[in-house]
Parts: sequence; structure tokens; C-alpha cells
Amino acid sequence: MRWRWWVSGSLVCRNCLISAALWSVLCVLAADARADYLRFRGDWDYTSTDSEITNKLSGDRIDTASTRWLQQYNLDFSKTVYPYLNLLGGVLYQMTDLESAANDLQSESGETFLRPFVRIGLDNPIYRAGAEFRHTNVETDVTGGIGTEDLRDEFDVYLGWLPAGLPEFTVRYNQVHTTDGQDTRDTLEKTYTLESVFNPGDNWRFYYYFQRDEDEDNVRNTLVLNDRHTGRINYGRRFLENRLALNTGYQLNYTKLELPARGEVDTDITPSQGLSSIDDTPDDGPALAGNPALIDGNVSISAGLDIGLGGDETTLTNIGLDLGLPTDINKIRVWVDQRLTAAVSNSFSWAVYTSPDNLDTSTWTQVATVFPALFDTFEFRFDITFPTVTTRYLKVVVRPLSPLVPGAASFPNIFVTEMEPFLTLSGLPVTAEQETVDHNVNLTLTGRISPRTSTGYDLNWRTRKQEFAFSAVTDERSELANGLFLRHIFNPVFSTNARLLRTDTTVNDDTVIDYTYGLSLRADYLRTFNQILTFSGTRTELDEGTGTTDSVFLRSNAILYRDWSAYLDLGYSREDLLAIGRQDTATVRLGTNLVPHRTLTFNLDATLRLVENLEDQGGDYTDNAYNLQMFFTPYPALSLFGKVTIRDRDDETTTVQNYSVSWSPFPDGAIQFSLTYAEILRLEEGRRDRNYGPFLAWNISRHLLLESQYTLTDSEDPLQNIDSRTFRSELIFTW
Repeated sequence: MRWRWWVSGSLVCRNCLISAALWSVLCVLAADARADYLRFRGDWDYTSTDSEITNKLSGDRIDTASTRWLQQYNLDFSKTVYPYLNLLGGVLYQMTDLESAANDLQSESGETFLRPFVRIGLDNPIYRAGAEFRHTNVETDVTGGIGTEDLRDEFDVYLGWLPAGLPEFTVRYNQVHTTDGQDTRDTLEKTYTLESVFNPGDNWRFYYYFQRDEDEDNVRNTLVLNDRHTGRINYGRRFLENRLALNTGYQLNYTKLELPARGEVDTDITPSQGLSSIDDTPDDGPALAGNPALIDGNVSISAGLDIGLGGDETTLTNIGLDLGLPTDINKIRVWVDQRLTAAVSNSFSWAVYTSPDNLDTSTWTQVATVFPALFDTFEFRFDITFPTVTTRYLKVVVRPLSPLVPGAASFPNIFVTEMEPFLTLSGLPVTAEQETVDHNVNLTLTGRISPRTSTGYDLNWRTRKQEFAFSAVTDERSELANGLFLRHIFNPVFSTNARLLRTDTTVNDDTVIDYTYGLSLRADYLRTFNQILTFSGTRTELDEGTGTTDSVFLRSNAILYRDWSAYLDLGYSREDLLAIGRQDTATVRLGTNLVPHRTLTFNLDATLRLVENLEDQGGDYTDNAYNLQMFFTPYPALSLFGKVTIRDRDDETTTVQNYSVSWSPFPDGAIQFSLTYAEILRLEEGRRDRNYGPFLAWNISRHLLLESQYTLTDSEDPLQNIDSRTFRSELIFTW
């Protein structure tokens, strides 16, 4: 193994010169003053894994081993040069060595990553301005192979004006130049933006945004121009002593895209909402919850979804989008918060699902599986490409990182930060223009008839029109949704909510009418006991016929005693869909939470489902699940956790167990020790993983942290057994 503490030859000289030059610039600009903030952070991470893979059929065994040594050094600097004028800079330098062996075959590889940056910014109550330059260099070296070098230079400058009581303006220019040493990539991306916001009063808000993209590919000799205009007006006001509330808005999006006659071009799709859930049954409900952070344009801030080792590997991560209208789509970009190794990024399998709606009773259809997805080492994103589908709701489903992946121990967390939809066009006959006009109108009117009764009306209208210069066909889509809702309190015990929604969706000459309805009755009999009865359903009218879904659900919540609560759910649903036929489902859910002592907590829940297919579509089956959790903290420094999950489907029973114990021997918590045993059942692969071992975290001082972990892994599927042993140690030092 080559322990490369420093990179040899010209690479060291160049990197040292770049770092020295950056540091000199920072020192000169800071003049004779000390830095307001100066931090140095180092990270040494060593991981070693040995595995034995045994084929159950032939008895053949393969012995594998891998070691990974990572060194990372990060220097950050900031200085207030003048009031409101700040200077920032820094250097990130990372070196990685990887050695692997399978029986008698050995391989070695190394990677260096260098990223210096400098930023200067002016920020006062009226003016904002700034400029930033960032250089990135990534070099890889493989024994017996061809080394690679990727370079990226980024330049960004902006100017903002924020006068009180007048429109605010911000203009920005961004340029990114990316090349590699093999002359296979040479791109120049330029972006010009203008953003303006005006709030003339408490009721009105005006917004305008313009962006021009110029993407030049010097290898393919292509140029893509994209102009986007977005205008939005919002109005909200209360009338009649707050008895009547009106909120309305109008948004116009206009996009003009000039496409080359050769090559592939990604055309943007503007989503209406980001969606996500942690759920192990991606084919059906419950509905995905809204997640605005997935589409906020910020690719650095986490959206709350972890697909690293810290993610919930016993369930699947569902990452979705509401596109607003049925839309053609064939590409999704999923951004994460850090660079991943090739072994880690290539280990993820992405399943793509579509659905016409996003309800608890929805049915999701899998349209593709992408494995592996292309990962961009500069922009930390996965490009998930699949055959073109037309849908309004789309999601990708992925299981968090497996500890069996080489080097996985170095990625305890991998947070998803953004999700972007695209339609990729290729093979255009001539240089073409694509124009898209999108109108969206929304209105919500809420009225309070009495202190006990309120009602309202929702209107949402959206239309999209796309035209190509080389084609006589115009793509037109629209959606009109009208909804009514009512809330009424009969007395201190009973209250009700009702809602009716009609949605007319038109795609060119095809029209679909959806009715969504719901009625719920809540009864608060006692402070310790309440019930909620809900009836809901959908009706879809197509040219081929009509499909319906109806369900009734009763939930009972009770506090049986102090620190003892329980719930019981009884549900029945009936689906009569055109492509599937009729399916009836009866559901019983029950659970309890018990705290017999302040140091001990029990959680128990069970779900019983009976599914009957009346059209003989797959037969009838039962699906039951049971969970038992225990938390025990006998002493403040000692805690124990246990969880047992039982899944029973058609007389096939599986059991999954998870246990852990944590101990902090010293009062200040400087040393923390834990021992875990975890089972992961992968039903889609017919595989069971068992992981167990100790973990130690030691805060040696406020500048020094040491973490060590030893994990034994046993993985079994119908074809093979894998036994692995992984040791990982990480030392972090900061000043």
C-alpha cells in the first residue's frame, strides 16, 4: 500500500504554489490587521475491510480486502476590511488512497482534491455587492491505468439595491469553465440573472425574475441559449372585521430555448412542490408530505433526507415532485451535500415511480430502475435517466447506504439537498427554438359564517403551451381545480370537516375529470378519549370508463392511565380501477405507549391487512406487521434500546431485531461507548444483513476528537453468504 502523505512531483509544486498565492493575496488584502476569524481543520480517516464471499451452489469462496486512507485539510479565513465590507477565503485539500484485493488480484488508486476560493462582499442596509472566485482540481491515479485530471474555475459577481419603500433589484453574473486532461470535456456556462421584489403595502407583492443561460460545449461545438422570465403578483386582504379573507395570485412563466441540431439538451421543468417520505411500501400510500427544501434552488442545505449510514436503512427513502400538470419527463437530478467515492455512488439503486395523484389511497407504478446513476464529482449530484413518461407526480425510491459497500464507514451521513426535473431532447433535425408559456392563477376565499362555522372556496387554474419551430405540433396542457370546504363545531364534543374538489385536466385533445371528496367527524367525549370517523374517495372519468376509490376509517385515541396511552384504527377501502379491477382491503391498526417507570418506555404497534382481489388479479393475501420497542435508562450515563419487528404475509414470517447499549463513563461525557446489533431485511433482494460491533468517541480536548468503530457484518441471500469485518478510525483536529 502506498501511504501518500504528500503527492509527488509536479502536483505538489503546483498545489503549493496555488495555496501560497491565495494565502499571500489574503494577507495583502488584510493589510496590517489580524484576521477576525481563522480556522484550520484536519481530518484523518482510516478504514479497513476484509470479506469472505461464499457461493451457496458451488461452494467457491472469494476473499477480498480493502483499505482506505483519507487526509483532509481545510483552512478558512475571514476579515472585516471596512464596515459592511468582508473578505473571506480558504483552501480545501484532500488526499485519498485506496488499496483493494480479491484473491490474488490487487489494485491501488489515489485521488487528490484541491479547492481554493476567495470572496469579497459588501452588505449594508441599502447596497449589496460581492465577487467570488473558486478553483477546483481533481486528479486520480490508478495502478496500471490511465490517470485523469478534472479542472473547474467558477466566477460569480452580484450587485443589489434595497431602497426602503421602492422595488429591490439584484443582478448577478456567474461563469463556470470545466475541462479535463483527456480533451473529452470543455464546457463554458454563463448565467445572467435579474431579480426584483416590490411590496408596496401589506396587501400587494410583485416579483420578477429573468435568467439567461449560455451553455457552450467546445468539444461538440454546440451552443444552447435559454431565456426565462417569471412574473408574479400576489394579493391578500381581510374584510368585514376579519370574517372574510381573500388570497389570490397570478404567475406567468415564459421560456425560450434555442437548441443545436446535434447533441443532447436538457430542458428545465418547473415543479410545483417537493415531496418526500420514509416508507417501505412505495407501490401505495400514504401520501408523500410536502418538502419545500427540495425545490428551493439551494443545493447546499439539507432537505432532511439522509441516505448515508445514518439513514433508516430498514425502510426506503421516497423523493418526489408535483409537476403541476401531466408533463413529459425523462431525467431527474438528485443533489447531495458532499463528494462521494465511486464505490459509494455506484452502490445506490434508484427506482422511478409515477402516479396521477398523491393521496393515502394512491397507487404508484414503477416505470424504471436506474443502477448505477451517473454521479458528477464537481456538483455532487446524481443524474437519473429513464424512458420518457407523462405524469404529474413522480418519485425516485432509494435505500440508504449499505455498510457492505467498500468505504461506507466514511459516510455516516449523506443528505439530499435538491431535486430537479428535466426533459432531455436529442437528434433535432435543425437548429430549433422551443417556446413555453405557463399561466397559473390561484384564489382562496375563506368566510367565517359564525363562531362555529367557516367555509371556503379554492380555485387553481394552470395552462402550459409549448411550441417547436421545426414542428407544426403544439403541445397544450391545462388543469382547472375547483374546491369547496366546510368546518363546523356542533358542540364541545362533536365537530366536522367536509371537502369536495373537481379537477379537469386536458392534455392536447384528451380530458380527464377527477372528483375528490372527504367527510370527517371528530368526537372529544372526554379529555382522555376521542374518536375520528373519516370517509374519503376519488372518482376518475375517462373516455375508457370510470374508476373509483372509497375508504372509511375510524381512529380511537385513549389515555388509559398516567403515562399509558393507546390507539385503535379500523379501516375499509374499495378500489375499482380500469386496469386492475376491484380490490377490497380491510385494515386494523393498534398501538400503545407505556412508561411504567421514568427510566423505562415501551412502544407496541401492530397492523393487520386483508386484501381481496375480486377480479382474480393476483389473488387474495394477508399482510401483518408487529413492532415492539423498549428504551431503558437505568442511570444517566447508561441507556439501552431494543426493537423487534415481525412481518407476516401469506404464512411467510420474517423477524428483524435491533439492539444497542450506550455508556458514558465520565460525568463530562468526554468518552462515549456504544455496542449495537442491527438486522436489515431487504425483501426486494431476498437478503438479510446483520451488523454488530462497538463504537467509541473520545473528545480528547476541545481541539481533538477521536472516533473508532469495529463492525462485523453477516449478509445472506439465496445465492451467497458474505462475512465482513470493518475497522474505522477517524481523528479530527481543529484550531
